[in-house]
Amino acid sequence: MKLKTWILGIILIVSLSTSCRLFESGLRIRHTIDGDTIILNDGRHVRLIGINTAEMNYDSPRPPEPFALEAKDFVDSIATGKGCYLEFDPIGDKIDRYGRTLAFVFILPDSVFLNAEVIKRGYSKVFDRYAFRKDYKELFYELQYDARMGGKGIWK
Repeated sequence: MKLKTWILGIILIVSLSTSCRLFESGLRIRHTIDGDTIILNDGRHVRLIGINTAEMNYDSPRPPEPFALEAKDFVDSIATGKGCYLEFDPIGDKIDRYGRTLAFVFILPDSVFLNAEVIKRGYSKVFDRYAFRKDYKELFYELQYDARMGGKGIWK
């Protein structure tokens, strides 16, 4: 009886881990769309959870919003061409209404937390319209406060 329960437990764990993955690795950042959206080597568009940078206005005759180019250039400089892994939020959606993968992105080899770095450098405000991990939300608000007090980026 114990062996049967143990085997069922293993099957349950394996099935849950494959259907509810919280991490995905072995990826490379191919292109930067703007300060909060990148394209991976597999073609997926990834929207960085918890941040919202100024718009580039690609589909508009209007010029980019203030600090949109700076945010894009910053993400491009630290992310494009590098390996990364994604962390998915356990309480939020995995795909947004535009079909983009929603994720926390970590740049290799040092696991630089891209979402947090954009806020830390003052290129984004915290975007908490949608629920996400409380610990990351608290971190993002701390980083935003520091950027604001330091007059970085959009807080100049």
